[in-house]
This record gives sequence, C-alpha cells and structure tokens, in this order.
Amino acid sequence: MKKLILFYSYSETTKELAKILDELLDADLKEIEVEVPYSEDNKQFAIEVRHELKENSGREIKQLNINYNDYDSIYLGSPNWGGTLAPAVLTALEELKNFKGTVYPFFTHGGKGVQNMQEDTIKKLELADVKDPLVLYCRYILHYPGEAEKWIQTH
Repeated sequence: MKKLILFYSYSETTKELAKILDELLDADLKEIEVEVPYSEDNKQFAIEVRHELKENSGREIKQLNINYNDYDSIYLGSPNWGGTLAPAVLTALEELKNFKGTVYPFFTHGGKGVQNMQEDTIKKLELADVKDPLVLYCRYILHYPGEAEKWIQTH
C-alpha cells in the first residue's frame, strides 16, 4: 500500500506536522510550492489571501509531477486560511479530483479549528474516500507529537 504525504505550509507549521507523519508512515513526502511567494508584509499577505479566497481563484503552484494513480492513500495537509484550505492546496486538489483512493486530511490552525476545511476537501474530492481529519492547533504540534500517532492508529 503506497502512501503520499502532500502538504502546503506557509509558516512551517504544517510542514512540521508533515515531518512528524513522515516519521510514522512509510510514505513519499511532497510539499506544494507556490509559483509566486506571498508577501512577507502581514497586511499585504492578508489582502492577497482574502482576494484569492473570495474569488475562489486558488494560487498558481509549481508542477508537482505526481502520478496519483501510484498511491492508495494520500495524507493531505493544509493550514486553515479564512476557514478553508490554503489557496495552493485548493489548486493542487484540481489535479487530485479524479483520485479514487483514501485521503487522510491533516489541518493546522491558529485557534479557529477545522471550520469548513473538511467539507471543502470532500466537495473537491468527490471520488475519494475522505477520512476524518487530524486537526491541531499550531502551537501544540511539537509539544504533542503523540496526537499524530494516535490519529494514524485509529485510521
């Protein structure tokens, strides 16, 4: 059973969780990277993200070069941005829309929880079997790595 961990991380938080999962799973690890980086200015960054989410335009990403048919399971990671998936993840999901395997979402947040992230994942991946997500508050990731292991064991 071949597994892929596919994730986007702006502030390294989701990346840290992806690394923890990588240590626990025998999986390929692939980071979603944007073509044009977001502004480092917090105000401009917020404007860019709000615009992308409002327009549902996604964010251009670098070519992933992944044959998704090679995988039975995909662990999909995203930070919570505006109550949903990061725009780069929304773009990547377009490539995944015909995936018929199992998707294990893992989400990070700064205090807002999962909000619409799971629902939006299920909508985008209609053919996949989307499992219940691992949802972690960003400040707890490194302090509670056992949460990821418990989640894997129950799935």
